[in-house]
Amino acid sequence: MLKTTALLLLIGLAVPLGAQSLLDRFHDGKKPSRVAKDWFRGLDDWVNDLHEQARNAESWFPDPDPAARGRLCRYRLEGADTRSLTVRKLLDTGSVDTNGKPVRVAAKETSLFTWDQWESRFLVTTYPTSTNQDAADLVGFATWLYEARKAPVEANRVLTILYQRNEGTDAELQEAICQFIREQERLKKDSELKPFELWDDDFKVFRTVLIPADKADEFKAQRERAARGRIMQLKAEFDEPANRTLTLDELEFALSRWPTEFADTVAAANCAELVSSLLARVQEAKKKAAVHADLAAAAEKAAGQKPAEWKQVADDWQAALALDPRSLFLLSKVSNARYVQTGAERVAGPDRWVGDYHVAKAAIELYEAWREREPANVKVILNLGILHHVRAEFDEAKKYYRLAAALDLDPEVTRLADNYEAIKNWK
Repeated sequence: MLKTTALLLLIGLAVPLGAQSLLDRFHDGKKPSRVAKDWFRGLDDWVNDLHEQARNAESWFPDPDPAARGRLCRYRLEGADTRSLTVRKLLDTGSVDTNGKPVRVAAKETSLFTWDQWESRFLVTTYPTSTNQDAADLVGFATWLYEARKAPVEANRVLTILYQRNEGTDAELQEAICQFIREQERLKKDSELKPFELWDDDFKVFRTVLIPADKADEFKAQRERAARGRIMQLKAEFDEPANRTLTLDELEFALSRWPTEFADTVAAANCAELVSSLLARVQEAKKKAAVHADLAAAAEKAAGQKPAEWKQVADDWQAALALDPRSLFLLSKVSNARYVQTGAERVAGPDRWVGDYHVAKAAIELYEAWREREPANVKVILNLGILHHVRAEFDEAKKYYRLAAALDLDPEVTRLADNYEAIKNWK
């Protein structure tokens, strides 16, 4: 009996401390499902605490408007409970601050999103991870991502931060992290995990994850697919102007960076000729757009006060915009030129706005595209009201006047909007 006891003690001493599981170490050995539930119970408190401190978190959510086709918009988180988030869309005003950053204002109305609508890829970049010194919280977050969200890549990223933070100081914790990842991702128990740089296409950065050494080739294959997918995406961006999301400048930058971003891939060499060809085509399009822009700028200087003199100005800006349809600068120039071409004028007897009915329609379409990009640009909103007024679309005109006044971002615009909305003789 004594021999048996002594043997067990020796065996016990031989077991490394690292055999203690991650959840034993930080969560009293609770089951992953319980740890996940317990962690989630505090997530709404985190959102609410930040709101009370006027330090609201911000993140990305799909625009719920069906016409937006899932376009991602930035929202401010202002409240939460166990079922939903109260958020407020942040609207671009068209102006920048002293640091050159876009100025955004919060929408008047709040929106509700369920927790499921907050995608893990954005949640994990909003909730504190790299700056979070609470190891138990990071483990709880990762466990929730594994258990509740079925988001292994995001969960692995969180644990890898903790793993690398303890490099050379706590090998036992590192092994516990690896073992937890093996269990959650159903890897072989003896898999040796190594840090691997994974490309995050949403934020255009590398994220480190822990993967089995023998899986490196599989991840490299994914990386090759990502490299080829990205270059094909950029090619489609250029080939299909109507569906562009990037300006020509942005396309040129993305193409010039592609070889560096994917320097670790075979595709970097194999697609070099395609990248070079695309760059040349983009640069040629930029030159053509610049020619039309120069013509437009010269015509603008020469144009007088007569609306008809602004047709050529608007046509030249429109030609430049056709080559670079995501350029907000060109969109603003052609929008304002069409507005001048409309000849919008407020006249008495009866008091109302008049102008070219048909040109006003073209100007409205341009200003609507501009407003989609800068929803809180009150000057754009005011001009939309005037243009609808010109077309005798009185309800629409009043709607825009009231919206510009309600935003109240520019005292002069607010005064004019109130003045125009108060016109009595609409008909």
